Amino acid sequence: MSLFLEQFKAKLNLGRPHTYRNLTLVPILMNSQEEDSYLTLPEALQTGDFVVTEVDADGSVSEVKVVNRLNNAVLLLDGEELVGAKQNRVVNTTILIAEQNELVIPVSCTEQGRWHETTDQFADSGVMMPPSVRGRKTASVGQSLRQGQRYNSDQADVWAAIEELGTAADVQGATGAMRDVYTGHQKSLDDYLHAYTPCEEQVGLVATVNGAVVGLDCVSSPNAYRSLADKIVRSYAMEALLDLEIGLNTPELQEIQAFLEEIGLCEEATYPGVGLGEEYRYQSRGIVGMALMRDEKVVHASFQRQTPPPPFTRSYWVRPGRLLAGYYPGAPSKEEAEDKLRSLIGAGIRCVINLVEEDERNWEK
Repeated sequence: MSLFLEQFKAKLNLGRPHTYRNLTLVPILMNSQEEDSYLTLPEALQTGDFVVTEVDADGSVSEVKVVNRLNNAVLLLDGEELVGAKQNRVVNTTILIAEQNELVIPVSCTEQGRWHETTDQFADSGVMMPPSVRGRKTASVGQSLRQGQRYNSDQADVWAAIEELGTAADVQGATGAMRDVYTGHQKSLDDYLHAYTPCEEQVGLVATVNGAVVGLDCVSSPNAYRSLADKIVRSYAMEALLDLEIGLNTPELQEIQAFLEEIGLCEEATYPGVGLGEEYRYQSRGIVGMALMRDEKVVHASFQRQTPPPPFTRSYWVRPGRLLAGYYPGAPSKEEAEDKLRSLIGAGIRCVINLVEEDERNWEK
């Protein structure tokens, strides 16, 4: 069992699901009265004693500088967006910035078409990457770490994912900014947001879209969650808005439990945190995620459902992770056929509808 799942089972519970249209949010509740002394990014920026700028006059696409003059640590979440300076960025991983500290942190660009200064400091954009985009970034950062490199993302893939997001949302901003997609659908996203009210003990959520789990986010404090709830909910609402299927919105509890258990089976790797604490990275065929731990306690954890690759050649996803089409999964030999069936099961397929007619014999791989 992964360390995150051990912590989850020891300290957290699932609350009552709340559904609006095709998005169901299941609250994650803390079963103790623990509180942390850190501030969130929105809280810290409001003080004026926490500043995020370009690293220098020339700037660097993959790094920004943080100056914390506060007597509190500050939490920046994986996928939180900063706007302004030379171009908008998102944080590449969750970072706990120590009090009275300066630090250069890893980021990714979310505004491909701008490289000129609009402000001398970054501001909070109020949004996070939607889980499908965040998952792709998280996977590439994990790959960079496994190769012995830094917390770097595949910037080209981040730009591609944001372009795909804009296309799906029918929003094409002048600079390709991710934030423009949220602005273009603000009314609909507000409708989702206003449908959910945080519970008193809530520290996170598990989200399902059209009945399928898409991700999980949780922090270590109800106060921190209340500060971050709007942007977290909006990120999942964006995912739901772009995959709207009214009538397929009720998840089964066992699906959510299965998602948690699958997290427990993920490959787990540990790295020094960018700031305070240690980072745990998780990966399986269908899940990618991370958890920042400090003093054996989860500060923030984030997991996204990943679409597995097609299980064999000449197959493809009609609905990623849910509906697969392709050639008949048979083969001339029993061993080859069993390999194909194991691949189908590994991709999450549990029901097969055979459209091959009785006299057809196509065994091509």
